[in-house]
Amino acid sequence: MNAADEKWRLFVAISVPPEVKEAIGDVQKELRRELRDGAFRWTVPAQLHLTLRFLGSVRQEQVSDLVQTLEKLCRRLEPMRLRAEGLGVFPNERRPRVVWAGVRTLEGDLSTLQRKIQEETLKFTNEPPEESFRVHLTLGRAKVCRTSDIRVLGELMKRFTHVEMGEWRASQVQLIRSYLSPSGSRHETITRAGLGSW
Repeated sequence: MNAADEKWRLFVAISVPPEVKEAIGDVQKELRRELRDGAFRWTVPAQLHLTLRFLGSVRQEQVSDLVQTLEKLCRRLEPMRLRAEGLGVFPNERRPRVVWAGVRTLEGDLSTLQRKIQEETLKFTNEPPEESFRVHLTLGRAKVCRTSDIRVLGELMKRFTHVEMGEWRASQVQLIRSYLSPSGSRHETITRAGLGSW
């Protein structure tokens, strides 16, 4: 394959600081202690990130233009203050496929940032745009979820409805390359685009 034709699996995200990852990891430990082994596959805390746009396969020859597009866009937008708080599930508690931690915007406009990134990156991806942006950090995905697991998870969701897992200042957006393998995914940051960095 010609190097220019090579495709990279990419996504745009905001990183989560170590102290917030640690607090989320502590909550994950509580969930794992209460839930049956094998019911969920849990995200490694080190890989937690707030995804703003999944781009999927992007041709390598387009990556340089994509980087410039993100950097130019982010310079026009302001940093934000975010807080990780509360737990929930997708699509609903009767059929929990994803367990997530919520993210609240304390200062700034995360939804505008996500929408503008989606608009500016449309030409680089075949992935359809998200109709509604649901801010979350994926903690785990269901593997073999039994009725008893769903019942226990429902009780845990009530317990952790208002749990706070830390605040942070989001001052940059990252373009990340994901490498998939049987042992899990590995992430490499391609660029960090500073917010408000005129």
